[in-house]
Amino acid sequence: MTPLRLCALILLSTGVLSGQNQSPTPPAQARPTPTPAQQRASANSQIQDQLSTLLSSDPFLSDADVQVNVDDQNITLTGTIVSEGQRQRVLQLASPYGQYRKIVDKTTMK
Repeated sequence: MTPLRLCALILLSTGVLSGQNQSPTPPAQARPTPTPAQQRASANSQIQDQLSTLLSSDPFLSDADVQVNVDDQNITLTGTIVSEGQRQRVLQLASPYGQYRKIVDKTTMK
């Protein structure tokens, strides 16, 4: 018997070639598919975080106090500003998000 045949015979008898001795592969960790409500909540949170960061990092708005609240239909801007220029800047920074939600300006002037 040739060495190759002998090797194959040993592997077959131990179950290595037939798959009998193989450890079962554990199933991949299945992630639950997010529900539409979870996806919307995540999108709302992401928009809110991004816009809040944008507003708080703008030097022109350093003395303004604007909060952002996002739901499935609206982006509501509340808080205080000191000038009409700041209001315009807040709306300008929020406007790109207007393609996803209606922007509601409830800011007040100090």
